[in-house]
Amino acid sequence: MGSLYLSNLSGEQTADLERRLWESQKGVCFICGKEIDLKLQRNAIDIDHIIPIKIGGRDDEQNFALAHSHCNRSKQAAGRPKSIVL
Repeated sequence: MGSLYLSNLSGEQTADLERRLWESQKGVCFICGKEIDLKLQRNAIDIDHIIPIKIGGRDDEQNFALAHSHCNRSKQAAGRPKSIVL
């Protein structure tokens, strides 16, 4: 399920949210725990729901985390959470 909240953000607002999430996560992917480089991986990162909407998670900034796109896709394909605790 997509995020109505995220779809309403401008490109600048999305970049600002990514930067704030990156800072709060100390620059690591919330799924694999490996470094995220915001410049080099600019087109390969996702803002993901920590608790999926379909199981009661909220669609707001308090429930978002930054992840590598490939980590997010593999988590969804597996059908089970793989996130690390921040």
